[in-house]
Amino acid sequence: MTYVISDIRGYYRAYRSILEQIELTDKDLLYVLGNSIDYGLDSIEVLKDLSMRTNVLPVLGEAEYRAYKILSGMNQYLESGERPPQSFMKEMAQWVSLGGEKTLEDFRKQDSDMQEGLLDFLGEMPVYEEVEVKGKKYLLVHAGIAHFSPEMDLEACGIEDFIGEPLDFNRTYFTDRIVVAGHTPTSAVPGAVPGKIYRTPHTIAMNAGVDVGGKLACLCLETGVEYYAHG
Repeated sequence: MTYVISDIRGYYRAYRSILEQIELTDKDLLYVLGNSIDYGLDSIEVLKDLSMRTNVLPVLGEAEYRAYKILSGMNQYLESGERPPQSFMKEMAQWVSLGGEKTLEDFRKQDSDMQEGLLDFLGEMPVYEEVEVKGKKYLLVHAGIAHFSPEMDLEACGIEDFIGEPLDFNRTYFTDRIVVAGHTPTSAVPGAVPGKIYRTPHTIAMNAGVDVGGKLACLCLETGVEYYAHG
């Protein structure tokens, strides 16, 4: 089976509950649409679990992008002995204020091999995935597609085009594929039920808002069955 989940936000117990509900096996695929870390108390545990599963396919979110920049930069400055510039310190402070404090703290507790492995995992995440299930095509992104036009070449887009501008879930982007995204909690999506996955003929909103009083959501693309867990 093919599953999609997004915005785990460091809620490891909710994530594990989803895995138990779907009974994930090595024959299944689990696409994770970014923002797996920060805010919750167990971001590093989530990352470690995701990174050690060969059938988990992550898509980059702004949380992973920000964490990679700060954590890899921090390690480089520590190894070189150089003093980080003020701009880097400001960026780190902003990340901490946006929920990264526990992620940073727990990353520092890992040994050098684990740190290197986690940085490799963060640094190699693609910005989108394209899949076909039972004859239906899906484009999986974290947030949206900035400056969208039907003729645009997705491969020519930059990282921030997929992690910054949120999708309009009530818009038709493509007629031949369904765009699946997280980022925006369904409580903020017009027409959606808060705490539930929102589906239209052309889009699917996956972020049920586990970090804002909602739930963690997962969808099976073959069956359409939805799974939920509280944070």
